[in-house]
Amino acid sequence: MHLHNFNQLNSRYLVRRFMLFKSKEKFAVHFDDQNFTLDTNSPIKYPYNFNLRGTKLIFFKLIGCCNGVICFSNNVIGRDEIIDWNPSIRRKLTLIIPMYLRSEHQYLDLRFGFGYHKMSDDFKVVRFAYVHGSVSIITPHVQIYKVKTAIWREVVFPNDLPFFIFSDCSQISFAMIYSTRSSKPWWSSSSYKIWTMKDYKNMISWTMTYKVGYPENDVGRALGLRNNGDLITVESTEGDVMICNQEGWNSVYGSYSENIDSEHTFVERYHESLALLDGGDLDDEV
Repeated sequence: MHLHNFNQLNSRYLVRRFMLFKSKEKFAVHFDDQNFTLDTNSPIKYPYNFNLRGTKLIFFKLIGCCNGVICFSNNVIGRDEIIDWNPSIRRKLTLIIPMYLRSEHQYLDLRFGFGYHKMSDDFKVVRFAYVHGSVSIITPHVQIYKVKTAIWREVVFPNDLPFFIFSDCSQISFAMIYSTRSSKPWWSSSSYKIWTMKDYKNMISWTMTYKVGYPENDVGRALGLRNNGDLITVESTEGDVMICNQEGWNSVYGSYSENIDSEHTFVERYHESLALLDGGDLDDEV
């Protein structure tokens, strides 16, 4: 109850950035106030190290953040796994990903999703495995993992349902972002429209809740939407995190000489919780 009340009174965001040349993760928590103020009382120490062995490959990919738990995928050869990590209590849970036999198809692409089911008080991971380059032809394999049962369960994907992969998605309630920036040079204008489903599963409730355009600049890739309607973006070339609205934009994190990888910048709402307290291990450095 104390955590619930604290989170209700202190709406915050988790910001994750990746320093490419140093192969170093940087996490920070910000209040959802007018200035997007840094929460200095909630430092997050990233517990995992990268063993790149002379390469620049990034092995950890952030899948999502929900109810105080951050979910990563580790795709280094020989260690395909999912890691659920609660930085508030320094606990982690490692999920081994089941292997697929590749006799029929040699190349399978994987996509993951992560969420929390309030009614069952459980975290779930979903995995889509599909044939590379054939997402609209061959039905994908779908599996769901429940943390409480520790079992991967196969889900039958409907044969008559079109299958699409979105390579650039942001989690802002149940919503869809439409941007014109992908069809233009990175230095040109940009515009954004955000549609939200007001009533879950009610198709006629889709409403355009946000529309903004920048005629002279591309303000970057959309990361999320704040309670006051401001758009959070990451600049494409330098990796700056920016807060954008009808009046303009301001930079929260300048790249300076940190060489931030904009493709691995992540912003999501953050709540402290006791999740994983009764399971998993202390997050000793890997």
